[in-house]
Amino acid sequence: MINKAAIYHRAGLEYRYAAADGKVYIRLKTACGDVKRVILHHGLRYDRNNPAIVEELEMDRVLSDGISDWFEVSYYPKDPKIYYYFHIESEDESVYYLESGFTNSVTDNLNLRFYFPYIMESEMLRVPEWSRGAVVYEIFPDRFERAEGFGRAIENIVVDEWGQRPKGGYHYFGGNLEGIRQRIPYLKELGVEVLYLTPIFKAPSVHRYDIIDYYDIDPLLGTKDDLKALIKDLHKEGIRIVMDAVFNHCSHLFFAFQDLLKNQEKSRFKDWFHVKHYPVVHRENTYHTFADVAWNMPKLNTSNPEVIAYFSEVGRYWIREYDIDGWRLDVANEVDSNFWRQFRIAVKGQNPEALIVGEVWTESFRWLQGDMFDSVMHYPFMNPVREFAAYKRISAVKMDEWLNQVASLYTHECRDALWTNLDSHDIDRFLNAANGDTDALMLGSFLLLTFPGAPMLYYGTELGMEGANDPDCRRCMEWERANDDNKVFTHFKKLISIRKQHEALRKGNFRTWRKPNDGVYAFLRQTENDTLIAVLNTNDYEMTFEVSIPSALRQAQSFVDLYASARVERYDDSLTITLPAKTGAVVTGA
Repeated sequence: MINKAAIYHRAGLEYRYAAADGKVYIRLKTACGDVKRVILHHGLRYDRNNPAIVEELEMDRVLSDGISDWFEVSYYPKDPKIYYYFHIESEDESVYYLESGFTNSVTDNLNLRFYFPYIMESEMLRVPEWSRGAVVYEIFPDRFERAEGFGRAIENIVVDEWGQRPKGGYHYFGGNLEGIRQRIPYLKELGVEVLYLTPIFKAPSVHRYDIIDYYDIDPLLGTKDDLKALIKDLHKEGIRIVMDAVFNHCSHLFFAFQDLLKNQEKSRFKDWFHVKHYPVVHRENTYHTFADVAWNMPKLNTSNPEVIAYFSEVGRYWIREYDIDGWRLDVANEVDSNFWRQFRIAVKGQNPEALIVGEVWTESFRWLQGDMFDSVMHYPFMNPVREFAAYKRISAVKMDEWLNQVASLYTHECRDALWTNLDSHDIDRFLNAANGDTDALMLGSFLLLTFPGAPMLYYGTELGMEGANDPDCRRCMEWERANDDNKVFTHFKKLISIRKQHEALRKGNFRTWRKPNDGVYAFLRQTENDTLIAVLNTNDYEMTFEVSIPSALRQAQSFVDLYASARVERYDDSLTITLPAKTGAVVTGA
């Protein structure tokens, strides 16, 4: 019997939506292995001439996490008003599933079926096309590169010798904007397409998440002219720039909070903050802050219309005046949702192709429905990869099931734009998590650069840099590692090059192609015009194994590993692949 309690569909969210090109995607979740076949029946809701016409489409089993299977189908509707329902078959049962529930026969009452009332163009899920699958590179500006003669010395701030171990939020090394500009050739060589800078605004700390002035550059980093020069040269090389800002909180030196401290209840900015009681006293528990105890970072009242208007103009200003390509938004899940809706209207009104990325560490679909963010920092991808490759606490099978579950969370276009990562400025570096195991980093980065999303590299990870939790993960860039003798660096460059040349890796569908029961894992990445099989041997020894050939590649005369570490031979409808230990292959037809 079909496990009906496990069957789920909702006429909205990631289960039914229209993409930017007008194609409708419909998903159904079932118990793992329980259902043999699902047929989607669909028709036009107001077809007066042919009301009895119902078309059928077979749905594909696209994802499975060991508990649930996801079936999916997509098509271009003939009209923006459609209805649909499911015909579900197991080995011993056949039922129909409608919005009204399960039935053995379907009535003519359309109101009992699922339907799309009207496919609104404004509700089609869109992300900037350039962001789908783009390679993102995160820089912590004080630690990337120091160009002498740029940036301005500030009284009582000591700049330490480059390369010393960082000690905290007020330990400076003098990295600056001009230093980044001078290293653009390195970014180009690596294959970077989007540069993400952690905050560069005027602030009292080295991390600058405690912003004093949202309209000025921190003088230690340089000037607005330095920023213009950096952006101009980045754009000349085809590299976009996303800047970081925090609107959840500010510095205690921010003008509005200073006015509150001075004028208390009479301050015109008193409603910009969350005051517990008066008098408001700095460093005392009289106001809400970031993380409850960060007294130098008072929490902003982001439901206040004046606060929304002020920071929406900040969002417009840097796009309008400096031509930045988007925003990464700190602590995004602690900010009022209406703030983000208004911020999006402001930013997209200035540049419809600007990217908006929220820092949310968990499942984030509520922010990714077209009215707030285009993307988030996709830590749910990082977790299974770290658990398997770095910590070695789960099997390859469990990792695959976890990655399938992660892939089910979002629509296709959103999934392509998610900033997948192995590490960042907020956590220990991947190599530290792996106890210095370079092979683990190679495996993890292979997954990062072949999985759906926009892979975000934290500066230096591509060189094999180490670093424990903050502040150690924010070490100075170790430029001496950037050479062709560094196998990690060569590995990253090669995979990024493959990724940039193949549409399937940038925005292709994802499907597990070979379960890693013996430690060999393969998944399919596919678009209409491009098909690749990503293969990973997670074992400590060479493996020879078989992989079935996808139908799109059946006509290929020969096959090749683009990464060039595997031997690939064809036998009928399968490939025999020999892959060295702890390495990957990207296989396609030649």
